Amino acid sequence: FGEEAIGGFAAGIVGTLLGFPLDLVKTRMQTQLSSSATKQLSAVSLLSHILRTEGISAVYKGVGPPLLSLSIVNTLSFTSYSYFRQNTFHGRDGWDYKNAVSGMMGAPVFALVTTPENFLKTQMQLDNVQGDRENKGKAKTSKQILQSSSSRSVGEKQLIQQQQKTRGKFATSFQCARTLVSSHGISVLYTGHVINTVREAAFVGTYFFCYEGYKTEFRKLLSGVDTLIRGNAGS
Repeated sequence: FGEEAIGGFAAGIVGTLLGFPLDLVKTRMQTQLSSSATKQLSAVSLLSHILRTEGISAVYKGVGPPLLSLSIVNTLSFTSYSYFRQNTFHGRDGWDYKNAVSGMMGAPVFALVTTPENFLKTQMQLDNVQGDRENKGKAKTSKQILQSSSSRSVGEKQLIQQQQKTRGKFATSFQCARTLVSSHGISVLYTGHVINTVREAAFVGTYFFCYEGYKTEFRKLLSGVDTLIRGNAGS
């Protein structure tokens, strides 16, 4: 099972790094308020807006948990699938439902990792937005302070302006987890665990069912092309 484990681990890292910025944009677009300044922006424009207003670090804010969890889950999924397919269900090449069942066997274990990962990832992706809303709520008061306090020093005014631009209350995913657990208990990390387990089973089962099916189809296609080429070469 060594090759499956290495392949799954590598796929987890590469897939997370490439897909995380897109996942951030998706999350932001799905959770925008009607009063949001970015409501009408397209996906590309929204990503550009995030880079311009929050910086490159915001694009990968909270990437730690999914980078770790998906690497673990991908490694376990390929390994467990190979084990159950060969030793328990004896799945065949092609479109065999046993391949789907073999893949689904690891879902309860995967969900123990992915549920808190998804929860923390979403919290971190929306942290800057929440911080921005809080700052906007304070903006009017701060503006009045700046306008009414003509005697304030330049340094004091700059400090207030800098505080208005501060976004987010979580610097790291670990801080986010620690804060939420201390406030709500460890169970908060497993909010939505049951539905996430069902989702994992559906996804992994479908993935390996299609993986084996299309792999066989492509092999047939390539074999036919190879036979055609050799026939033309022989003639």
